Amino acid sequence: MKKFFILFTLALAFIACENQLGQTPETDMIHLWPAKDSTGLYGYINEKGKMVIPAQFDRAYGFSCGKAKVRFDNFRYAFIDQQGNILHTFSEGEECDSYFYYGCCRLYKVMLTAFGADAVPVAMIDDNFNILFPTDSSYRYYTRLNPMTKDGLALSNYGYYNKKGEIIFPHKNDSNRYYNCADFCDGIAVYSTWWKDATIHRNYGAFNTKGEFVIDTLYSFLQSVGCNRLVYRLETEGIYPLYGLMDTEGNIITEPFIAKYKDDFGFYGDGGLLPVKADFGGKSGYIDKNGTWIIPAQYDYAYPFYEGVAWVNNVNESYRLIDLKGNVVLALDDVAKQPNEMFHNGLCLIYDYTNNQNMYINKQGEVIYSWSTKSSNKQTNAPEKSDPSSFDYDEMMLRLFEGTEYYPLAEQCARNRQKLSESDAE
Repeated sequence: MKKFFILFTLALAFIACENQLGQTPETDMIHLWPAKDSTGLYGYINEKGKMVIPAQFDRAYGFSCGKAKVRFDNFRYAFIDQQGNILHTFSEGEECDSYFYYGCCRLYKVMLTAFGADAVPVAMIDDNFNILFPTDSSYRYYTRLNPMTKDGLALSNYGYYNKKGEIIFPHKNDSNRYYNCADFCDGIAVYSTWWKDATIHRNYGAFNTKGEFVIDTLYSFLQSVGCNRLVYRLETEGIYPLYGLMDTEGNIITEPFIAKYKDDFGFYGDGGLLPVKADFGGKSGYIDKNGTWIIPAQYDYAYPFYEGVAWVNNVNESYRLIDLKGNVVLALDDVAKQPNEMFHNGLCLIYDYTNNQNMYINKQGEVIYSWSTKSSNKQTNAPEKSDPSSFDYDEMMLRLFEGTEYYPLAEQCARNRQKLSESDAE
């Protein structure tokens, strides 16, 4: 499947149950979008396609909490307001999330780790750029630090932090019961235990924000999908696994009726619709919160609804945009044109692989603004990633460690990542 929608779907996994106005990049109401001009630099356009914040940045990202992250050509990052004024500039060697989630984003620093030099999370900051945690004066190296959630908790390798920097409870208890934990969604967090006998297997359950177990470990798979729903799996002997829906209190909504791979599940979007496959390896459609089919399974790929519309696609056909009743409201005119992301405030970024061009379109399919991605001093051939946690690790590393004893290590890390990237592209 196309890379950008893989990233897009991963982002939706986090925001599935995050739907509060102005608190995530997807729900920020500032009508400005990052775009390049003929110089290859980024500025911001309005809904009419006019560049209202002049193109002056090496890279730019969407607005969240009224702020947007930008990068200058000296690899210094900053946040600007909607007039283009710089609100905060990060120190050399510092990185941050591309967006604020619920008034918070993670701060990164280039550090030497067991795997070489890399950008690692060291703190959580608020939208006034104050450090929320760690609460001591020194940075702390986290092997895991997830974005802040609507429940006001962020998962780390130490446990779940609140916005005061307090660990409300660790994600492993004294008996080491938990093996892995997920972000909070709809007031609960899924966890899994593992047991070692002839084989190693996991059992999934969930606890609430008080650390109380609300769903026991009876299931071989459990995943929050938003709208106070989870997908559960029951193993059946001699047949592939079956999946169903339950609520956040563990009550079964539907008996197992969906047979498919666990990674193919979507997330509830507008209208309380969940994209799922009808059978093992079959077509995708949409069900409601009760498991009732609302839009029949007829697509090879179906993505969550946002702003009342969703992208769907069949192999060797162009992408189509449908409404909540399944009606086609827009069809792209070429299979080489692919959505980079969901619609946001009425516009969607499309990439045309035939003409190497990015374009913003509205829901009528009209091109509001476009730019070429052909090589130049400032441009790359590929469209920008919409992944909120993607960083230019390699270039930053090589620049920071140039002339030091660690430069060969930084070079090796960069080569390794390039090989992985080329492997993924194949």
